[in-house]
Amino acid sequence: MANDVKNSDLIELITKTTPQRKKSRWPAKLDDLQSLTGLILVIFLMFHLIFDSLIIFGNDAMYKITKLMELDFIIEGGSGVPVTIMGVTVLVIIAIHAALGIRKMPTSYRKYKAINTLSKTMNHLDSRLWILQVITGFVLFFTVTVHTYMMLSNPTDIGPYASADRFFSENMWIFYIVLLVAVVLHAFIGLYRVSIKRGWFGLSNTTNSKTRTFDKKVSVAKRNNLKKIRNYLIAFYLIIGLVSIAVYTYKGYEHRDNVGERYNPSSAHLKNI
Repeated sequence: MANDVKNSDLIELITKTTPQRKKSRWPAKLDDLQSLTGLILVIFLMFHLIFDSLIIFGNDAMYKITKLMELDFIIEGGSGVPVTIMGVTVLVIIAIHAALGIRKMPTSYRKYKAINTLSKTMNHLDSRLWILQVITGFVLFFTVTVHTYMMLSNPTDIGPYASADRFFSENMWIFYIVLLVAVVLHAFIGLYRVSIKRGWFGLSNTTNSKTRTFDKKVSVAKRNNLKKIRNYLIAFYLIIGLVSIAVYTYKGYEHRDNVGERYNPSSAHLKNI
């Protein structure tokens, strides 16, 4: 009985139909899971970039948020364990999201070329955005893996000096620019496309209440508003991300003769006296 259930599930996943030739619900369920994991990752990204940007307001601001993530208010001196747990959790969600996303990627150059040609012929923005998501997703496959590995292998190397050293002395600033651009575009283009698909933010409410007919003007207006929000979010997070990278790199340049030293608020203030 258990084998029959497993075999039928496998048939549904591969053929997208049940053994009874009915349309399978598996693709829809997998789409829902992909949307959910994507939404979780977008929310995480927004907070992550905001927290990283605190370096703009000084070393103390960055130090405080670092100690907060290390649960310094519970564990004396803080610990890298909470950072590791969060990193592993996010990595698992990323792996699930990526695996679900691969289903829809073109499996050959011929298919990619056909999709690209069709999008150019139809001049359809959403099709081009999908292609951009595929490209950024491919870039993120490598960059996120490297970034996560660095965080998990050295969970305590987060802070004003440690992060600044990584940007300048380890020449990682170029890597982080590539990661920033790819992840911001992928995240907010994805959020826009899911919002259209799911009918979020009132996009499903495009039917005239009197005539019960589809109101194209309402649909276009709401979609245009959503595009503006998408563009504002992309611009905002790219700006704060690039400024943060510039600040980290400059601080790393200033700290180049003391690579490996960790920031301590009291000792830092004494040096400035």
